[in-house]
Amino acid sequence: MGIAPTLSAIIGGATAVGQTVNAFQQAGHMKRAAASAAKAAQDQAAEQQRAVNKANARKPDIANIMFGNQQGVSNTNLTGSAGAPVGASSIGSNTLLGQ
Repeated sequence: MGIAPTLSAIIGGATAVGQTVNAFQQAGHMKRAAASAAKAAQDQAAEQQRAVNKANARKPDIANIMFGNQQGVSNTNLTGSAGAPVGASSIGSNTLLGQ
């Protein structure tokens, strides 16, 4: 075996090792870039959701509630406009609210 083929094999092996290391480094960079892009997309989606929620904020119709209360028709009771039945049979028992 001569020196030329041995040197050629060593150089070829070193080149292959270098390419493998380079490929691993590129894969790491690609993973970090993908993770960064995913994080940015999540942040952007969360920001858009906050903007939608802010634009469509649910506010109670206080004027209508006040008007209904003044007319004697209250819609703010948990049990409905009739209220909960109060009687000796219902006190201290476990029943569904409003029934």
